[in-house]
Amino acid sequence: MLNLIAVLMVVLTGQDAVAPTPTSPADPRAAAAAVGIFNQVYPHWRLRCDDPGFVRERIQFDVTLDSEGRIVSGPTMVRPQDDADWRATAESARLALIAAAPFDVPDGFPGGRYRPTFLPARACAG
Repeated sequence: MLNLIAVLMVVLTGQDAVAPTPTSPADPRAAAAAVGIFNQVYPHWRLRCDDPGFVRERIQFDVTLDSEGRIVSGPTMVRPQDDADWRATAESARLALIAAAPFDVPDGFPGGRYRPTFLPARACAG
């Protein structure tokens, strides 16, 4: 239910990121804030955009943030694939996630466990 609320808030605010799935209880404001937090990863993500095959992929991680936006656990890939190109894309997303931390978080952000989804197509769009 919280993820649905976060997705609706993303749609209503015009953001184009995929809403992260809270993997622990959180209020809807924290879930919505996490969308903006994980959007901070995209400027750090460097990848090959000339390969149309991987651009359709979705890369997910389990990651835990503290209340100040620091990564305290993970990022751990969810459902890794054996394909070398997929793994390179996922690794570049993991490095971008680490490079973006500590994240700018809103006042009162409680932190928590999240499962953000990163889209190579969005990263390649600029």
